[in-house]
Amino acid sequence: MYFKDRKIYRIYGHVDNYELPQPLNIVSIGKGEAQYDLLEIYAGFDIETTTITTEDGKHLSFVYHFQVSIGTPRILNIYLFRKWDHVIHFFDIIAQYYNLGAKRHIIIGIANMGFEFQFLRKRLKWDDGDWDFFAKEKYKPLRATYHGIEFREVLSITGGSLAQLAKDYCSTQKLVTIDEDGVKHSDLDYKKLRNSKTVLNPHEEAYCINDVVILSEFMWYLFCDYIRPEQYIPMTFTGILHREFKQELKDLCIKRDNKYHLKHGSSLAGWMDFIFSLQPSEAEYVLYFKYLFRGGYVHANALYTDIDGLLADMEDITSHYPTRMNLDYFPMSRFIPVKHDPAKMFTLDEKLIKSKCLIVHCIFDYIRPTTTHTIESKNKIMKYSNAAFDNGRLISADMIEVLLTEKDIEVYRMFYTWAGVTILEAYQADRGELPPYVIDVLNRHYKVKEELKRNGQKDTQEYTIAKARVNTCYGDLVKRLRLVKTLYDNERGWVDDPTPMDYIKECKKAILTPFWGIWVTAGARKELLTVIYKMTKAGIPVYYGDTDSNKHAPCHKAKQIIKHYNNSIKKHRKNRKLRSEFFEGLGEFDRENINKTTGISEPVPFKTLGAKRYLYIEDGKVKATVAGMPKASINQVGSTPEECLKKFRKTGFRLTPEQSGKLTTEYTDEEYSADIDGELMTELSGVALYEIPFTLSLASDYCEHIEELQARFRKEDTVL
Repeated sequence: MYFKDRKIYRIYGHVDNYELPQPLNIVSIGKGEAQYDLLEIYAGFDIETTTITTEDGKHLSFVYHFQVSIGTPRILNIYLFRKWDHVIHFFDIIAQYYNLGAKRHIIIGIANMGFEFQFLRKRLKWDDGDWDFFAKEKYKPLRATYHGIEFREVLSITGGSLAQLAKDYCSTQKLVTIDEDGVKHSDLDYKKLRNSKTVLNPHEEAYCINDVVILSEFMWYLFCDYIRPEQYIPMTFTGILHREFKQELKDLCIKRDNKYHLKHGSSLAGWMDFIFSLQPSEAEYVLYFKYLFRGGYVHANALYTDIDGLLADMEDITSHYPTRMNLDYFPMSRFIPVKHDPAKMFTLDEKLIKSKCLIVHCIFDYIRPTTTHTIESKNKIMKYSNAAFDNGRLISADMIEVLLTEKDIEVYRMFYTWAGVTILEAYQADRGELPPYVIDVLNRHYKVKEELKRNGQKDTQEYTIAKARVNTCYGDLVKRLRLVKTLYDNERGWVDDPTPMDYIKECKKAILTPFWGIWVTAGARKELLTVIYKMTKAGIPVYYGDTDSNKHAPCHKAKQIIKHYNNSIKKHRKNRKLRSEFFEGLGEFDRENINKTTGISEPVPFKTLGAKRYLYIEDGKVKATVAGMPKASINQVGSTPEECLKKFRKTGFRLTPEQSGKLTTEYTDEEYSADIDGELMTELSGVALYEIPFTLSLASDYCEHIEELQARFRKEDTVL
């Protein structure tokens, strides 16, 4: 990779003759009427803003610096601008120079396009073809085209930040800036007033240049790995994996051998017809994602919430979702009504529960907990009466109406009792393994990831990509259809497409069913909660569970339960013929709290205040997961790790904006102006980033539940 010879152009006024590089190739993109030529040239765009707070508390941002990179690996031109009309004139020159239009494009990469687009959107007249704009939702476009210039977001492909993208994919890395006082900053300080005449010091200008060099390097990667060889422009990482699933399916259908025999026919059309037959109706689709899909289990045991002096052993299940995809069963036929006896569904008819995939719509009467763990999420209950909740999880109720899979039924049997159950509807489907075009892709990337890890190559681009692909295999299973299309109109701004999505048409293109994603997460919850239940029944305090992790009191019994679970997983892997060395440990609990000095697992001081709110001390450092709070901010709670633990209480705490480091956004859709350090600056629309305080507080009813539960156990002489 080159990108070393850089020509830097500082543009302070209109220029009609720019030195622009020639493209390396022309790649044909799309088919039929959507086909166009894409020039292979690597470009990036970025802006720098300054933010003010008005007297009425509104936050406004103004753009004072623009940077564009255009080039090839050997020669990369960097263009720096200070005013809007200059950079827009430059875009027009680009379109004219490369003869761009509906059938001839270039791509300019943007890190977080939602930010830049909010400033750009009223200054450019966007192309309005079907392939020219795409947004996940309002304010979050991924693609917008102006005179054949495709602005594309790149972080939707890589995830994380631009710094992480650079680390994973580029030789050029993010820079820090150094201000006039010699203080280092990870970004240009948006709070410092700057206008189009403000002179940037060499460190600050190098920072601006460096960001677009990173974007050009990433565009080079996209052309090499996807655009040129596949004639395809990725928009999201999930989309990349979905294409891979589809290509694998096509390849397997062509092979037609016994190893890859597809049960429902070896033709692609036959398999697609089969997948279409499994799809729910549109109304069912909405209902099932609202009430049947539950995601991962994340909750704290209120009995041990806000308790000082706890020591914890912490284990994670290795690659939990890939494990369930490999080892579990899934619905592989259409769901049909069950002829059921309501009295037997949950008590006697084990054959149905143990042999079929079920969707059960039922009502529980007088439901009560069996442990201090609360399982069912309030927002997954369709109706309830006289219910009590533990931080959003059901404690008890006189009545609840829910949708459950057979895996959820098994979880309910462990953690709840009830006086009666009424089954309103029940549906069954045959069980089967995930098809080979899903599992083969998953395991191929898993093997690559593990091989690189074993060879000490975790810091390589190849490992990062392989790990992301493994995780995204699950992500594609739970990806939801966009039932409402968000558009941008040059005159009206953001609008929802009034034309409803053709659900049937989308289903006919599907190679996955929503039920597979629902059953992956149901299986993952059941596995984690079964271990939590066994520990609880064995008298082991379990403090916290989170999707694939378990945090509990250290004791020999717990180690035995974990060992027994891991042995059962080993047998299951063997039965599924996952015997490669690279699958060793897949699905097994692995210790988190390993002392880096001794290499021995040691209990750590631990404290929780609820779901996604816990911290612990490891190797003399405090580590925290607190929803909404940047991880490094935990050090602002106390001067030492021990003080952080002590001040981490249900009474809460507050960090100032400077302490929290937490940023939020404020969008302005109307034109605004302000005097910025002596210059009147104007934006037609914009978005401001600004620091906000972080406040941790617990709901009063949750605090009452904690106090009542702990008081009751103390009264019963139960050791907390």
